[in-house]
Amino acid sequence: MLEKLFQSYCVRADVSTKIFGIKVMLKRLLYLKSPLVAKQDMAFLDLVLRFPDEHKGFSEGAQGHRKWWLGAKPLPPCRYVTTKPTYDDLCSFLFVMGAHHLDIFEAYIQSSFSKDVQRLFVGTSSAEYSPINSDVDPMDYSLVTEVLSKGWYPRLKVLWLGSTELLFNGTWSNGSVGDVTKLLKKMPNLSNLEISGFFKLNEPIVLNNLTCLDIEVLHGLKRKACLEPSLDSVQNLLSSNFPKLKEAQYFLQCEGDLTRNPGYIFPKVFLDMCSHPSLRKLTLSGLFQKGEIKKLQQSRLGQNLETFYHDALEAYILMVHIERGRGLTFIKATAYTHTEHAEFTAQEVYEYQVEHDAGVCQIESVYQSVVSLLKAHELFPALIVVRDDTFLLDNNGDTLGSGIFNQLSHRDNAPNVLEIMNSIGTAERSKIKTHNVGCKQLLYTKTSGYEDEYGDFVFDKWLESGFLDTMLQGQQFHNDFH
Repeated sequence: MLEKLFQSYCVRADVSTKIFGIKVMLKRLLYLKSPLVAKQDMAFLDLVLRFPDEHKGFSEGAQGHRKWWLGAKPLPPCRYVTTKPTYDDLCSFLFVMGAHHLDIFEAYIQSSFSKDVQRLFVGTSSAEYSPINSDVDPMDYSLVTEVLSKGWYPRLKVLWLGSTELLFNGTWSNGSVGDVTKLLKKMPNLSNLEISGFFKLNEPIVLNNLTCLDIEVLHGLKRKACLEPSLDSVQNLLSSNFPKLKEAQYFLQCEGDLTRNPGYIFPKVFLDMCSHPSLRKLTLSGLFQKGEIKKLQQSRLGQNLETFYHDALEAYILMVHIERGRGLTFIKATAYTHTEHAEFTAQEVYEYQVEHDAGVCQIESVYQSVVSLLKAHELFPALIVVRDDTFLLDNNGDTLGSGIFNQLSHRDNAPNVLEIMNSIGTAERSKIKTHNVGCKQLLYTKTSGYEDEYGDFVFDKWLESGFLDTMLQGQQFHNDFH
């Protein structure tokens, strides 16, 4: 039975079949394979044949790499030219498509081509080859990754996953590649890895032959498929054992959200050169906790780097703005971040609301909520700015600012607290408890004029003039600023 099946496929293979727009003798590909393998290969090739000619090809790219491609059409200037393939050329595949075509990926991993592939490209920023009005996000490759994770790639050396392939480029934006943990474990000989998009890594992995790594997670995308790499995923990535890795680019998410990511930190195994012992060139961006970049520069790894460039942000100042409304008090937290190459910039990272009876606000519950937020995410910046437009006191005479200060002042890394109150008079100030514990201070300013706008104006002036830097260096502000 198996012999007859094999003979039938050999007869079929004798027929010149137009694949990728050229003539390929299938017998040459299948004659050494078992009947089952031949059947699986033919199943994949049959699916390929259904693609329109303009959406498939076997070509030589601008960089000289010959590969099969399926999906979105290459751009006219890309200099793709049809060439005659050899069996060795079947070791490079470029799938310029997303989760709309899972049947192609299912057939591919069952075929022998996936076992022999040496260069694999999956993804594009173009949504060209996608069904119209489909519910599937063309930039969500998580289902594709799940399917590919079932395969085995013993010869694979180069993987570009979720890639914004230049010669098929559409919008030059990334989507999501999902959980890559199982997939990367199936590629023991990988030497070059590029992941373009939001990813998940559940545990540290080992890639003994990896020499070049490029992680690109672009921020500002409002897609449901795009979830920023969690703290655990980044920790697992940096803790992974890449003994031969020489060059790495980590372009991580740059927009923080205190509910998910108050800033990345570097694991000790990374700083001590245990996970990346051969790393000599590092490019870095993303939102990190305060002091992490300096920690990296002073670490054993940092001292051994030949090239280090970063555009990383560090959460430096937290501003809390309280707005009292009818039945609600809104808390908006803003992280002021900075890099070595840019001035302070503000990014709103969290919004919280406290419900209360109309006309009544228990200030204690508000500042306890803020403190719980900071403690839960271990975010303790050097300075917390509280803008309170309502002048509220609890039963102990504490304002929102002093309440936060009291809750945090006992910590070694306790922040300075600066409270801006609009139109606060001398009589009102006398009711407020004041505090000064070492260099940790609770300060007030008196504002006048356009209340809501003036508080912002004063703070912005302090920011521009360097007063905040002065305070962070342990010096004093004047208690009043007009």
